[in-house]
Parts: sequence; C-alpha cells; structure tokens
Amino acid sequence: MNFLLGPGELVSLESDRTAVKAESNGELLLDYQGITGKARVSNSQDGEQVLVVKGSRGLIQVNDFWKSGDGLLETDGVYSDMHEELISDFYYELKHFADLVDNGILSSPIMSEKASLDIIRITERV
Repeated sequence: MNFLLGPGELVSLESDRTAVKAESNGELLLDYQGITGKARVSNSQDGEQVLVVKGSRGLIQVNDFWKSGDGLLETDGVYSDMHEELISDFYYELKHFADLVDNGILSSPIMSEKASLDIIRITERV
C-alpha cells in the first residue's frame, strides 16, 4: 500500500498475539492522507489472498496475488480480465537487486531508502 499511496500511518491493529508466541492472525488499518488501507494477515487460516484497489472510477483485483498474475480490471463499469506472468514469489525483487549490483548502483530508484524506512516505522509500531 505504501508503494501505491505513499507513507501511511498506523490507525489500528487487532491481533491474537499472546505473551509467549507470535500472532497467527491480524488486521491493520492504515491512513494514507484520507485514504484508508486495510490489510489482513494469517498464517493459521486458509482464505482468499485477494488484493483489491478501489477508486471512484473502478477497481483492480488481483486474485491469489502472492502466487498468481490473474485478476480483473473494472473502469467505469467495463470489465476486463488481466493476466501477467509470475515466475516465482520474489523473482522480480531479486532480479532488480541483481541488476543494481551488476551495474554498481547502490540505491534502488523503485524502492528508496526512505520508502524502506517508512515501512520499518509502521512495522516497529505494530
């Protein structure tokens, strides 16, 4: 969400964390300057892994977003299927990193140090 909307602020967190082990389920609400972002995470329940971005003119839906490039695009009531090749979970991140190293580039133009620190800040609050 930070990549799409810029740095967010944690609004609320619900989880089943206990004193002796990490949480297995949680839900975050984040504020992006008036836009609400919601994330649900679970390592104990199977369920839909759908990414949905809704706007005033439509939506983008990516089905099984962690493992698939299939989805749906709706703009002004017109629907179309999407398909992008997904080689593996982290292929594109690893390829980008390798390309940076191969070219002697120390900082990613896609994932800046500031963007990383913004995510770390939210993670530390959680």
